[in-house]
Amino acid sequence: QEVLVGNKELCSNITSTPPDGSLRLIGGSNSEGVVQIYKNGEWGSVCGIGLDFKAPEVICRQLGYTTGHNFGLIEFDWDGPILVSAASCNGGENRLDECKLYNASQMECPSVGEQSYIICDTSFNVPPFGSLTLVGGDGGSGDLFVNNGFGFLPICDRNF
Repeated sequence: QEVLVGNKELCSNITSTPPDGSLRLIGGSNSEGVVQIYKNGEWGSVCGIGLDFKAPEVICRQLGYTTGHNFGLIEFDWDGPILVSAASCNGGENRLDECKLYNASQMECPSVGEQSYIICDTSFNVPPFGSLTLVGGDGGSGDLFVNNGFGFLPICDRNF
Protein backbone atom coordinates (compact mmCIF):
# COMPACT_ATOMS: atom_id res chain seq x y z
CA GLN A 1 0.00 0.00 0.00
CA GLU A 2 1.44 3.37 -1.09
CA VAL A 3 1.27 6.25 1.36
CA LEU A 4 1.79 9.92 0.40
CA VAL A 5 2.80 11.99 3.38
CA GLY A 6 1.45 15.51 3.61
CA ASN A 7 -1.37 17.37 1.98
CA LYS A 8 -1.91 15.98 -1.55
CA GLU A 9 -3.10 19.37 -2.82
CA LEU A 10 0.07 21.06 -1.52
CA CYS A 11 2.29 18.34 -2.94
CA SER A 12 0.78 18.18 -6.42
CA ASN A 13 2.31 21.46 -7.62
CA ILE A 14 5.88 21.08 -6.33
CA THR A 15 8.65 21.77 -8.82
CA SER A 16 12.40 21.82 -8.42
CA THR A 17 12.73 25.31 -9.88
CA PRO A 18 12.03 28.50 -7.96
CA PRO A 19 8.90 30.46 -8.81
CA ASP A 20 9.18 33.54 -11.04
CA GLY A 21 10.07 36.58 -9.00
CA SER A 22 12.32 34.68 -6.57
CA LEU A 23 15.41 36.61 -5.49
CA ARG A 24 18.90 35.67 -4.38
CA LEU A 25 22.00 37.55 -3.29
CA ILE A 26 25.28 36.34 -4.80
CA GLY A 27 28.91 37.29 -4.34
CA GLY A 28 28.51 38.04 -0.65
CA SER A 29 26.95 36.26 2.31
CA ASN A 30 23.38 35.13 3.03
CA SER A 31 22.40 38.68 3.98
CA GLU A 32 24.33 40.70 1.39
CA GLY A 33 25.40 40.58 -2.21
CA VAL A 34 24.42 41.36 -5.78
CA VAL A 35 20.68 40.95 -6.46
CA GLN A 36 19.43 38.43 -8.99
CA ILE A 37 15.85 37.61 -9.95
CA TYR A 38 14.40 34.40 -11.40
CA LYS A 39 12.15 35.00 -14.42
CA ASN A 40 11.00 32.73 -17.24
CA GLY A 41 13.26 29.84 -16.26
CA GLU A 42 16.53 31.71 -15.72
CA TRP A 43 18.41 33.78 -13.18
CA GLY A 44 19.37 37.28 -14.23
CA SER A 45 20.71 40.52 -12.83
CA VAL A 46 18.88 43.56 -11.60
CA CYS A 47 20.64 46.63 -13.00
CA GLY A 48 22.46 48.35 -10.16
CA ILE A 49 21.99 51.90 -11.30
CA GLY A 50 18.26 51.40 -11.94
CA LEU A 51 17.15 50.70 -8.36
CA ASP A 52 15.34 53.48 -6.55
CA PHE A 53 16.06 54.11 -2.86
CA LYS A 54 13.08 52.00 -1.61
CA ALA A 55 13.93 48.88 -3.66
CA PRO A 56 16.59 47.50 -1.25
CA GLU A 57 14.02 47.56 1.58
CA VAL A 58 11.61 45.52 -0.56
CA ILE A 59 14.34 43.12 -1.74
CA CYS A 60 15.43 42.40 1.82
CA ARG A 61 11.83 42.07 3.04
CA GLN A 62 11.18 39.47 0.32
CA LEU A 63 14.27 37.55 1.47
CA GLY A 64 12.99 37.50 5.05
CA TYR A 65 14.85 40.44 6.59
CA THR A 66 13.30 43.49 8.19
CA THR A 67 14.99 46.06 5.95
CA GLY A 68 18.10 46.75 3.91
CA HIS A 69 20.04 49.35 1.99
CA ASN A 70 22.05 49.76 -1.16
CA PHE A 71 25.74 49.72 -0.26
CA GLY A 72 26.69 51.05 -3.69
CA LEU A 73 27.72 49.88 -7.12
CA ILE A 74 30.44 47.27 -7.50
CA GLU A 75 32.13 45.71 -10.48
CA PHE A 76 30.68 42.21 -10.77
CA ASP A 77 31.50 39.71 -13.48
CA TRP A 78 28.19 38.19 -14.60
CA ASP A 79 27.71 36.84 -18.09
CA GLY A 80 24.00 36.17 -17.73
CA PRO A 81 21.17 38.43 -18.82
CA ILE A 82 19.98 41.61 -17.15
CA LEU A 83 16.31 40.84 -16.53
CA VAL A 84 15.37 44.03 -14.71
CA SER A 85 16.80 47.36 -15.87
CA ALA A 86 15.07 49.49 -13.23
CA ALA A 87 12.73 49.12 -10.27
CA SER A 88 10.48 51.79 -8.81
CA CYS A 89 9.03 50.90 -5.39
CA ASN A 90 6.93 52.85 -2.88
CA GLY A 91 8.40 50.86 0.03
CA GLY A 92 5.22 49.05 1.11
CA GLU A 93 5.64 46.09 -1.24
CA ASN A 94 6.49 42.63 0.10
CA ARG A 95 8.10 41.41 -3.13
CA LEU A 96 10.21 43.14 -5.78
CA ASP A 97 7.85 42.00 -8.54
CA GLU A 98 5.09 44.08 -6.87
CA CYS A 99 7.13 47.21 -7.74
CA LYS A 100 7.12 48.78 -11.19
CA LEU A 101 9.83 46.82 -13.02
CA TYR A 102 11.38 47.75 -16.35
CA ASN A 103 13.07 45.24 -18.63
CA ALA A 104 15.86 45.91 -21.13
CA SER A 105 13.42 46.64 -23.96
CA GLN A 106 11.76 49.39 -21.87
CA MET A 107 14.88 50.95 -20.38
CA GLU A 108 18.54 50.26 -21.08
CA CYS A 109 20.87 49.48 -18.19
CA PRO A 110 23.61 52.11 -18.66
CA SER A 111 26.36 50.15 -16.95
CA VAL A 112 26.17 46.37 -17.41
CA GLY A 113 29.31 45.63 -15.34
CA GLU A 114 28.25 47.63 -12.28
CA GLN A 115 25.79 45.85 -10.04
CA SER A 116 24.00 47.05 -6.94
CA TYR A 117 25.35 45.53 -3.73
CA ILE A 118 22.54 45.14 -1.19
CA ILE A 119 23.04 44.68 2.56
CA CYS A 120 20.07 43.36 4.54
CA ASP A 121 19.47 43.95 8.23
CA THR A 122 20.35 40.74 10.06
CA SER A 123 18.53 41.58 13.29
CA PHE A 124 15.83 39.20 12.04
CA ASN A 125 17.22 35.72 11.56
CA VAL A 126 16.17 34.06 8.34
CA PRO A 127 15.54 30.34 8.84
CA PRO A 128 18.56 28.47 7.43
CA PHE A 129 18.41 26.34 4.31
CA GLY A 130 17.06 22.90 5.19
CA SER A 131 15.25 24.00 8.36
CA LEU A 132 11.90 22.35 9.05
CA THR A 133 8.55 23.62 10.33
CA LEU A 134 5.08 22.16 10.93
CA VAL A 135 2.10 23.90 9.30
CA GLY A 136 -1.61 23.45 9.94
CA GLY A 137 -1.44 21.43 13.11
CA ASP A 138 -1.75 22.01 16.82
CA GLY A 139 1.92 22.74 17.51
CA GLY A 140 3.01 19.11 17.71
CA SER A 141 1.54 17.90 14.42
CA GLY A 142 0.85 19.15 10.91
CA ASP A 143 2.27 19.06 7.42
CA LEU A 144 6.07 19.10 7.37
CA PHE A 145 7.68 21.93 5.37
CA VAL A 146 11.37 22.49 4.52
CA ASN A 147 13.17 25.75 3.64
CA ASN A 148 14.60 25.26 0.14
CA GLY A 149 16.32 28.64 0.05
CA PHE A 150 13.39 30.35 -1.70
CA GLY A 151 10.79 29.75 0.99
CA PHE A 152 9.14 26.84 2.77
CA LEU A 153 7.75 23.98 0.67
CA PRO A 154 5.92 20.85 1.84
CA ILE A 155 7.85 17.61 2.06
CA CYS A 156 6.13 15.18 -0.26
CA ASP A 157 7.62 11.71 -0.25
CA ARG A 158 6.55 8.11 -0.26
CA ASN A 159 7.42 5.91 2.72
CA PHE A 160 8.51 8.88 4.85
